[in-house]
This record gives sequence, structure tokens and C-alpha cells, in this order.
Amino acid sequence: MSSVLVAGMASFALCVMVAQRRGPRRVGRGPRLSRSLARRGAPASYAVAVLVALGGFGWSGGLAVGVLGALAWVGHARVAPRARAAAVADAMPELADLFVIAAGAGHPVAGALDVVAPRSPTPVRPALVSASMRLHRGRPLDECLAQLATELGPAVVPLTDVLRQAATSGASLGPPLTDVAASARDTRRRSAQEAARRLPVAMLLPLAGCILPAAVLLAVVPVVLVSLASLSG
Repeated sequence: MSSVLVAGMASFALCVMVAQRRGPRRVGRGPRLSRSLARRGAPASYAVAVLVALGGFGWSGGLAVGVLGALAWVGHARVAPRARAAAVADAMPELADLFVIAAGAGHPVAGALDVVAPRSPTPVRPALVSASMRLHRGRPLDECLAQLATELGPAVVPLTDVLRQAATSGASLGPPLTDVAASARDTRRRSAQEAARRLPVAMLLPLAGCILPAAVLLAVVPVVLVSLASLSG
């Protein structure tokens, strides 16, 4: 049992270290791989529990479980920031519309942030609520908006730039925010079109891996077997 645990933990640590050294240091503006793994709950205790449950497989089983577990965590840590960035980009049109409504109601930038934050789309709500709380604690508005852009990534930069410019110069919020919302909708539509164009290519893998072998087994193999039987008879 102890040898299984040692093998699994060693392979887990080795894979994580290799991924940290060879993988990208950052994905977009996301955290480092080690911080991402820690935040998504990859403690050693989880690996130990899995290895204890599968301890009967011996050295080879412990090593395989450790490697597969490490690869799964590393893959999740690299894919999750991209999925989060896509979710933020999808939420941008609705977020910009909410700021347009708040500006139309006469709220300044700080007031619009307070009104929009609890009503914002789910992917961006925690960051907006945090920005609003920092503002209430006395942090400068420009600093809160800059940190908001850092947390949410490039998709929100056009919105925060408009808000910062309006807060600095006192310019009207309505028309620039409307343009930001329209641009975000165009970006989301282009992303959906690109995903639709990639779908046939993605469907080739299950087609080639599942459907074609089954068709060969059902249609070709019986004919070959009958032909061989007739030739041998």
C-alpha cells in the first residue's frame, strides 16, 4: 500500500512540475498554473484518497492513477481560463446594456457600477461586486475599473475604458456604451459562426472512431468471413 501511495504521489508531483515548466506561464490574463490548481481544489489529500481506494492495483496501478490524475488536473487548469474568457465575452453585450440603462437613469459612473454589479450576468458578477466593494472602501474609481479589467480580461477592456474616460472627463456615457454593446454583439456573433464552422471538423472524430468501425464490422466483416468459409469449403 505504501509503495502505491509513493508511486502515485511522485508521478502526480512530477507531471505538475513538468507542466509548470513547459506549459505557458499564463493563459490570457489568468493565474499561474499552480495557483489555478490550488484554487480549483487539487490538494494532495484528494490524490491520496484516490490512490488508497485503488491501492490493490500495486505499483503499476498507483503510477497510472497518479499520472492520469495529474494530467486531468493540468488539462482542467489550462482549459478553464479559456472557458471563463469565452463566458465573459458572451456576457459583455448584456453587461454593456445594463450600464446603458443605468446611465440613462442619470447615474454617474460610480453609481452605475453600484446599480449594475448585483444585476450583472453570472460570469462577471463576482468581479463587478468586488469592484463595487473596493469603491465603497475608499479606493479610487479609476483603480477599481483598472483592476476590474485585469480580473475579467481583454473582453471587458472597451467597457472599462469608456467608463474611465467618462469618469475623468465627464463625457456622456450613453452613445459610447451603445457602441460597446454593438461591438460586443458582433464579436459574439462571429465567435458563434466560427464555432459552427468548426463543428463538422469536430464531428469527424466520433465518426471515424465509432461509426465507421461499427459499419465495417456489420457490413464488411460478415462478407469476408462468408467468402473465406466458401473458399475453404
